[in-house]
Amino acid sequence: MANLAPLPDERSLLQRLWALVVRGILLILFGVALWFPGLVWYTASMPDVVEDPLSPTDVIVVLTGGSERLKVGLSLLKDGRAPLLFVSGVNPETTLDALLQEEAPLPAGLRNRILLGHVAGDTVGNAIETAVWLRAHHMDSLRLVTASYHMPRSLLEFQAALPRARIIAHPVFPASVKQDSWWTYPGTAGLFISEYNKYLVARLRLMLPDGPQEALNNSHPPAPSQGTSLPPLARIAPPAAGPVDQPLASAPVIPLEAHPVPPLPATGLPAPEKGPTE
Repeated sequence: MANLAPLPDERSLLQRLWALVVRGILLILFGVALWFPGLVWYTASMPDVVEDPLSPTDVIVVLTGGSERLKVGLSLLKDGRAPLLFVSGVNPETTLDALLQEEAPLPAGLRNRILLGHVAGDTVGNAIETAVWLRAHHMDSLRLVTASYHMPRSLLEFQAALPRARIIAHPVFPASVKQDSWWTYPGTAGLFISEYNKYLVARLRLMLPDGPQEALNNSHPPAPSQGTSLPPLARIAPPAAGPVDQPLASAPVIPLEAHPVPPLPATGLPAPEKGPTE
């Protein structure tokens, strides 16, 4: 009867393969042991209240991705929390009328204070698009409106793109997201896990040398200094009068809806320094 026992070389190869499998399993277990506590920390650190609902800012910034965000942004604009509302990440084919068609009618004075950004396609793009717009208009404060689970990563990106700006987090709490006892809701659990993984990727990316500054430099021309003449974005209108012929400076690569807006503050926002602060 033939001897079916493996030859010495075959035994050595099998042993090496088994050792690699064991090491791979141990590495996976080690990664999970590090990843899971981070997930617990991330979900525990999500905002569950709006800590500063009253402080005024130069602009309210709404990140697209949920109807509740726009409703909250419009409410803040009505309450006078900022003179302008900037909606970042709007589909290039979407107009202001289309965006507001499901909202309650707004006075003309408020409609004229809403501007749309059509460039951003993700959170990184939201931060860059907003940074370009704020720097071009010499603004240095904003109220950031997005979902609570999205806020940690959004703040990470915005603080990296605008390290000298004052950013007030204004989280929105969608009814479909069960932030309490999230692990018992598969949909919410999957959403949080996905967002946490994106947060980790963003933090690792921002640790690379010159990451945020390089992204800004590749996205628009150098930020204009005080007094630089730029193509008109919109026209300035007093509350009870029609548009006048004074152009409002804007970064030329940001296509925005051309609606009359009130005068903007003259304070300048210095260009971001190199290096990161999701």
